[in-house]
Amino acid sequence: MFWSSFADSYNVGGKIEMSWMDGTAREVLAAKNVNGNGSIYWPVSLTYCKESNKLYWLDVLSQTVDSISLSDKSRETRKIGSFFSQTMTVLAGNIYWTDNLKNTIVYTKA
Repeated sequence: MFWSSFADSYNVGGKIEMSWMDGTAREVLAAKNVNGNGSIYWPVSLTYCKESNKLYWLDVLSQTVDSISLSDKSRETRKIGSFFSQTMTVLAGNIYWTDNLKNTIVYTKA
């Protein structure tokens, strides 16, 4: 299973973790300075893509879409502008999310 936690206020301190369903084999996948990762603040809307074996999330404070490869732990961050969303999915090579400020659905290439 995967889950996220995030920093209080505007501090860096969010992270993405995983474990087996019984809580064993717990691992921090993404956090500041974990596996060479940069800052992570308020990660929401975790989405797993089986085809690429990547985990995606939105960081609502830094306004980015982030992903991490579960194969080699490489991470990618994309600045996508201003949005407020808590809903995201990956489908047919695209990442889709809702923009609750503009009442639209937005997408970019995965």
